[in-house]
Amino acid sequence: MLSLCRVDGAPRRADEQDRKLSLGPPSGPGVADAVGCDGNYPFGFGGLRVHHLLIDTLILGGVAVLLYAAAHDFGFRTVPDCASIALLLIGIAWRLLDSPRLLPWSAGIAAGILVLTYLLWRQGWMGGGDVKLLTAAGMFVPPWLVPLLVSGTALAGGCLALIYLVAGLIVKRPSGERPVGFVARVLRCEQWRLSRRGPLPYAAAIAVGGVIATLHS
Repeated sequence: MLSLCRVDGAPRRADEQDRKLSLGPPSGPGVADAVGCDGNYPFGFGGLRVHHLLIDTLILGGVAVLLYAAAHDFGFRTVPDCASIALLLIGIAWRLLDSPRLLPWSAGIAAGILVLTYLLWRQGWMGGGDVKLLTAAGMFVPPWLVPLLVSGTALAGGCLALIYLVAGLIVKRPSGERPVGFVARVLRCEQWRLSRRGPLPYAAAIAVGGVIATLHS
């Protein structure tokens, strides 16, 4: 179907094929469906500013959730389910506000990540909390940035493993009285984990990959 739009007083033919689905970043301001034929926003530029403010708020909220999950995993070696659920919902809201047509792609990519990481979990190579967090991160970041999320997570995970390997050879088992203060107690627990070659806080690597991908969005 063809439609006629008027630009600068002259009619212009626009083919619907020009608006076909693309996995690349949106070329418009993210509210193309709300733009009229004359290029004006029906709700004015005030509505556009609110739209961008909502998207920026969602992005900052998702980054905050990733950092919270990383800190919790570092201190307690667990990733709260509430963090994964919150990141998943934020990702869905971001797609709906910015590019609703990409929501099925994000959902499919997240499902694929869930299947692959589930297999890693079955082999004991990944924690259950990390599986859920990485799946939610796959929904959070735009589809075209998921490869950057995965590669950034893998690179950060490799660096994290190397750091802990070297630290495990250097750090000795803690001795003496239990320290006072939350931070001191967390560091003491980390000494025990290093001396016993405990699990890695892999949520930190996922957070690094998520933040890197988000910065390119």
